[in-house]
Amino acid sequence: MARVRIHRRPPNTVDIVSALYLARSFLRSEQAETRLNLVNNDEIWAVSLRRGDTRRIKTPAGEFECVRVLLGPQHVGGDELGEQGKAHFEALFGLHGDISVWVELEQAFPVVIEGKVPLGPFDVAIKASLIRREGG
Repeated sequence: MARVRIHRRPPNTVDIVSALYLARSFLRSEQAETRLNLVNNDEIWAVSLRRGDTRRIKTPAGEFECVRVLLGPQHVGGDELGEQGKAHFEALFGLHGDISVWVELEQAFPVVIEGKVPLGPFDVAIKASLIRREGG
């Protein structure tokens, strides 16, 4: 019989896909920073979203006026992770820990995503750039 884990979770806790929609709403607001509670891999995280600088970003898909969004996870529930907890936060594409996303200002789509991916005993810095975009 499978073991079921039950976690007390803060109000308004969301999954990773819902968090992406909330992050997009954050960008449309005038807020400099917000926090959301996220369930990811049976763990609960408080993730801060901070608006960074704005600049034009050049990618293979073109040039875009973007704002930098800094994501900072903090472990708040589930398995005990200790001091290295932040490094265990896993986002899309296997990125761990703090993540930086350059987002196009008008339509709020990701243009560049930066973070770390653990590969065995190594951490590798990853920079993913938009290479193609279809539609409006």
